[in-house]
Amino acid sequence: MRIYQQPLGAEDLDRAVACWVEHFGARHLATFDPAGLAFVAVGDLRIMFERGSAPSRCYLATDDAAVTLERLLASGLTLHSELGDVFDDALGIFGEPAIESLAMVLDTEGNMVGISSRRPHDGQ
Repeated sequence: MRIYQQPLGAEDLDRAVACWVEHFGARHLATFDPAGLAFVAVGDLRIMFERGSAPSRCYLATDDAAVTLERLLASGLTLHSELGDVFDDALGIFGEPAIESLAMVLDTEGNMVGISSRRPHDGQ
């Protein structure tokens, strides 16, 4: 089994889809209105926007969170929490030993989107 879909809240489906296509490189799959649902894909993950649902959160992995965060902020998204190291995975619990960094931005619908990357320990 695998997780294939992440629900996020939206007040405006068209705005939500446009935000994710423009800022996160998502691919628009479908909008079903008046049902109040829209779908985009980010890699293998399907994001489902539901009109009227409360904002939620999800986390996206990137090769370099600092570069991605700079690009997202320059394109107009709002910073929720600064980029910082959140976990020293010296034992390799979540893959190769690395330090994991995370920042949070807000999409146009108030959903928190984590931007995360891992970097090797110095000397590895």
